[in-house]
Amino acid sequence: MFDWDLRELLSPPGWDVFLTDHWQQQPLHVPGEGSNRFAPLVTHADVDRILAAQAGKADFPISVIGSHQGKGVPADKRSYDRTHWTPEHVAERVREGATVRIGNMARYAPEVARLVRAFETVIHTDIAVNLYRTPASSRAFDAHFDNHDVFIIQLDGSKTWRLYDPPRDLPMEVTFPGRLSLMQPKLPFGEMFLPSRPAVELRDEIRMRPGDLLYIPRGFTHQVFTEDEDSLHLTVAAPVITWYEVAAHALIEAAAESRALRTALPADFATAGIDAASQVPAEIAAAVATHLTADRIEASFDELAVRFVNSRQPLVEPGEADPVSLDSVLRIAQPMVYTTQRVTTHIYLLFRGAFVPVPLRCESMLDHMLTESEFRVGDLPTWMDDKSRVLLCQVLVDKGFLEPVP
Repeated sequence: MFDWDLRELLSPPGWDVFLTDHWQQQPLHVPGEGSNRFAPLVTHADVDRILAAQAGKADFPISVIGSHQGKGVPADKRSYDRTHWTPEHVAERVREGATVRIGNMARYAPEVARLVRAFETVIHTDIAVNLYRTPASSRAFDAHFDNHDVFIIQLDGSKTWRLYDPPRDLPMEVTFPGRLSLMQPKLPFGEMFLPSRPAVELRDEIRMRPGDLLYIPRGFTHQVFTEDEDSLHLTVAAPVITWYEVAAHALIEAAAESRALRTALPADFATAGIDAASQVPAEIAAAVATHLTADRIEASFDELAVRFVNSRQPLVEPGEADPVSLDSVLRIAQPMVYTTQRVTTHIYLLFRGAFVPVPLRCESMLDHMLTESEFRVGDLPTWMDDKSRVLLCQVLVDKGFLEPVP
C-alpha cells in the first residue's frame, strides 16, 4: 500500500528545497531511475477495462485528440460528442495517432483517488487527475501553457517534454469578471490592443520515463510528443487558490459597508464616458482603502480555509471503532486535511467534511494531538482524569480523525 505523499515523491531534492526553489517558480524533474513506483496507479490493462465499461456513455469524460506528428486532424473528426467514442471509434482514431484523454481518473481508479487525497493534504486545493495514452510518434496539442500548476507522472513508455520560458508570469485559473453577460463574450477587436508577448526561449527538453515525476508551474509553455514508443501518463492539476481570491471575497463583504461601492454607474455611462463621473474613481479607491482592511483580508483567508476543509470528502464513514485505552498509541489518520476554529466555549476541529466541537478545557490534549506525530493516550496533558483522555480520543477515532499506529 502506497501513501503517495508528495513530500516523499519529490525527494530528491526534498520538500523544503521544492518550496524554496521551485514552487510557483521553476520546473522540477525528479527521475524515477527506472523504478516502477507509479505502476500501482493505472496500467494499460486498467485503461482497456475502463474503456470497455465506460466508452460511449454521455457522462464519461473522454477526449480523443491529436494525430501522428506532421499530420492534422480532418475537420469532420474534431467535434464528436462523448457518445460517439465507443471502443471501436477510439481504436480507429488511435491508429491515426490520436491521444486518449480520460478526465476525473479518481472516479475510475481507486489508487488514483488515494493519490488525490494525499496531494490535497499538502497542496490545499481541488486536485484533478487526467490520464493520457498516446501512441508512438504522436502529439495531442500544440505548444501551450496552463493557468494551473501540474505534476506529470509517467506510468509507462516515454514522452518528450520541451519546456519554454513563460510568456506570462503566474496566470490565474480563477478570476471574477463581474457581470458575465458583459464580460465573457469576445470583443470584435479581440487581442488587437493587448501588449505583445515576449518571445519564449527553449529552456529544457526532458524525456519522461516510467517512475519520473515532473512539476511545471503555471504559465510555463510546454510542447509534448512521443517518439519511438507509446506513452501512458497522468497529469495532476493543482489550480492553486490565490491572494486575489481572498481579496475578491473580502471585497464582497466590504461592499456591504460602503455606499460608494454599491452606487450605480451613470445612467448613460457607455456613451458619456468617465468624464460624467470624473470624481468617482477617487471615491471608489478611497472606499476600497477604507473598507478592504487587513482584518477583513485575514477574515476572508480564515473563511476560505474553513470552507476548503469542509468541502473535502470524508476518508471513512464514521462508526464504531476498536475501544481506546490509556495504552493505545494513536496518530492523525493519513492523509488528513484539517483546521481549527475557536468559537465561544469550544474549539471546532474541522476535517474532511466532518467536525467535532472540543471543549476549551480539553485544549491542552488537542494541541498535543496536533503537534505530535504519534502519542500514547495516557500521556495526553490535562488537569482532568484518565476517563476524559480516553473519551476524547474515542470520539476522534470513531469520527475518523485519529487512527491506531500500525
